[in-house]
Amino acid sequence: MSAVRSPGRESLLVALAFAVAALPMLLVAHPPVGDLPNHLARMWLLAGGLADPVLGAMWRADWSQASTNVAVDAGGVGLLRVLPLPIVSRLLTLALILLPAVGGALLHRKLFGRTSAWSAIFVVTAFSTTAVAGFLAFQVSLGLGLVASAAMHDRLRVHRGLATYAIHLAICALLLVVHPFGLLLYLAAAVAIVVGPGMPWRAGGITGGKIGRAALLGACALIPVVLLFLIAPNPPGDAAAILWPALGYVVSPGRIVRTLASPFITYDYRADGVFLLLAGVAVIGALLSRGARVHGGMVLAAIALSLGALAGPLGVGDASWIQQRFAVMAALLLFAAIEPGAGRPAWRRAVIALVLVAALARVAWIGLVWHDRNRDADDLLAVARSLPRGASVLVVQQETPEAEQHIVGRYLQGGIGDPERSQRHLPALLVPTARVFVPTLFTIPGQQPLAVRDAWRDRSVETSAVPYPRVLGTADPRDPYVAHPRAFDYLLLIGADEPSPAPLDSRGLAPVARRGFAALYRVDR
Repeated sequence: MSAVRSPGRESLLVALAFAVAALPMLLVAHPPVGDLPNHLARMWLLAGGLADPVLGAMWRADWSQASTNVAVDAGGVGLLRVLPLPIVSRLLTLALILLPAVGGALLHRKLFGRTSAWSAIFVVTAFSTTAVAGFLAFQVSLGLGLVASAAMHDRLRVHRGLATYAIHLAICALLLVVHPFGLLLYLAAAVAIVVGPGMPWRAGGITGGKIGRAALLGACALIPVVLLFLIAPNPPGDAAAILWPALGYVVSPGRIVRTLASPFITYDYRADGVFLLLAGVAVIGALLSRGARVHGGMVLAAIALSLGALAGPLGVGDASWIQQRFAVMAALLLFAAIEPGAGRPAWRRAVIALVLVAALARVAWIGLVWHDRNRDADDLLAVARSLPRGASVLVVQQETPEAEQHIVGRYLQGGIGDPERSQRHLPALLVPTARVFVPTLFTIPGQQPLAVRDAWRDRSVETSAVPYPRVLGTADPRDPYVAHPRAFDYLLLIGADEPSPAPLDSRGLAPVARRGFAALYRVDR
């Protein structure tokens, strides 16, 4: 056996790749990861922040309001009761970014019976569109779903009676309260395990027995979903609110490529394209290596999820970026399904070396971007020192400049439509740091166990992408409170140092503090 096939050496390489991947999360206090600051602020309130009489008069805890997504909130609250916010922030960032990658590596190990250095490819895709968007519950659920499928592999591979289905049902119920997509990914992987490693289209690939077992797994997964909608006080979302894309959007070649590339798209198409190319070459090299193995069931599941990415809805209820989510899930199963062969050791070493180089380069690039953007958080927190406790703060974001003027790291490139500001929810951190009211904390019935009190309800929304200055004083249906900006004590502009086609009209606003990324004004009431 060549050195590169040494199980101990390959395990060490994978461990080192994941350890290096954790460094940006441990070293950067406030990375640009979309929704994460909003989740942190809510958890901090639920963990004891509501005991502050000022904040307790603004929000209240209501655990009966949440049915899905609640498990991550409960875990974060438990951590915050024993650990300070900065440490919990880093732990949740680790879970957000790396847990799906760890789950993918564990599933790969179970499918092929050994730890392979190929698993370092999950580090390349760890910084995906949904990860840098800060979809915390979704990302954690993917990781847990993959871990669960790896743990259930032996039971699912060899039929073991009612006990297997009972455990499967319990896993489905637990994943549902984390996030429904985690349940979907686990079910896809479970069915793939039942189908087996052989190519499904070959003789004996899919038998009547396998179809029956897969159908029974699906029926078990539906039980907690049906019970949720029957007995939960606040089931998630509006079942009728499904946003389907127009045909032109579905068949657009550029959109198809961008959606399927979601596992790699973060802040800059040029850099992300390099890592996509490296990963693509590595996959081709792995498949062409002599003795390469491919798990047919997982490939079939990945293809099914890819179809959801190509033609699925844009949004369901309160969940958005549905196609991007499907693409990320498909990539996780696809990479878990491949193992380079060792028929030509030099070829395999080259494939593994390419994967490791891509993983380390990806981490280094993300680390540099996060380090630079942490200065924006420093600007915001410095400006916030001028806020009095208990103030109400209307947050607006600078109108998006032209693409060539984008500061790398400030915009998410992989969403629906125009790029979105990656730090739009950073001002949520003013709740625990400055003890003030912001109108954009997530309080969606069915998803979050936090509610706004009646006296503040007309100055808030259940979810928001953060408005632009040009909508102030207008009847914006997404953020109706902007019609009455003078109901707030202060206005905070983020992205204040960027050029804008529609800058803030500062009439009626008194400048209080300004530093780079953030500008604070007192509202003339």
